[in-house]
Amino acid sequence: MQQEYEGLASIYDYLVAEISYEDWFAYLQEILAKLDCTPSIVADLACGTGKTTIPFAELGISSYGIDISGEMLEIARQKVEDQDYDIKFLEQDMKKLDLPVQVELMVCYHDGLNYILSLTELYQVFKKVNENLLKGGYFIFDLNTVNRFAKADNEEVTIIDEGEKFLVWKTDYDSSQEIWTIDLTGFVEVEAGLYQRFEEIHKEKHYSEGEVLTALRKTGFKVIDYYEAFTWQKPDYNSPRIFYIAQKV
Repeated sequence: MQQEYEGLASIYDYLVAEISYEDWFAYLQEILAKLDCTPSIVADLACGTGKTTIPFAELGISSYGIDISGEMLEIARQKVEDQDYDIKFLEQDMKKLDLPVQVELMVCYHDGLNYILSLTELYQVFKKVNENLLKGGYFIFDLNTVNRFAKADNEEVTIIDEGEKFLVWKTDYDSSQEIWTIDLTGFVEVEAGLYQRFEEIHKEKHYSEGEVLTALRKTGFKVIDYYEAFTWQKPDYNSPRIFYIAQKV
């Protein structure tokens, strides 16, 4: 079984093509405006192929893109190789985050922290984020409320067949562990008539608001606020995604 995103990296941008990263970045800009924060140096955790990092660099902000997948980072580097951006992509596990300098803003988008599968490890990540932030710096991140996938533990199967790409994935939610599992098999055409097969297992964990807020406070953060994603409303049980805003004290 391959590491997460080792096989999927080459078609990741295709799979997330319908996600408006421009809207994500616009929402973040609104949050920063509310905070009166204009960072000059940022780090983007779980940056993937760079879609969430590049917008910072386009504004002239010194940027770090951090991801555990070397394959994803290679694609990110290819995207900017002809651009004069102040951006560095680093292959690191966020639980062991070690940046060359402390930054003013740390972000983590699009389920990145849901891949942390225990509360102990979530504390480790928050502690490392705190260590790599300047005092007064902000940590802004989202969490997918994966508990909404609890459907009497029923398995679901999805198939994509588009000639050069064939993907099938099975999802299941373990309510006892509050973990959503995606078991993925794919065939991707690498040259005419020649396909490469890969298999990956992805897991995402649900964390309650209370668990997240407590973990932030116990690792040196002041909780500024949290919202249902892309709104200014407090989340409820039906909220699919929550954004959290914390500041290093």
